[in-house]
Amino acid sequence: MARTSIADAGWLPISGAGRYAMLAPEVIRGAIVRGELPAYVKPATRVEGGRPQYRVSKKDIDEWMRSQPSARE
Repeated sequence: MARTSIADAGWLPISGAGRYAMLAPEVIRGAIVRGELPAYVKPATRVEGGRPQYRVSKKDIDEWMRSQPSARE
C-alpha cells in the first residue's frame, strides 16, 4: 500500500500554507491565532523544539482566502 503524505492529503504546515496562498507565513499564523483560519495543532515535543506544529487544510485556506476583502476594494 502506498503511503500518502500529509501534504498529499491536503494538509500543509504554516510555511507550505503560505506558499500555497502566496502569503507570508506570519499572515497565515496570524489568521490561525485570530481564529479566522482553522488548523490542526500537533502538540509540542522536545524533538521538534518544544513548539506546537500547525497543519492547515487546502480547503480551509481556499475558503478563508475567498472570505477576505480584495486589495482593490
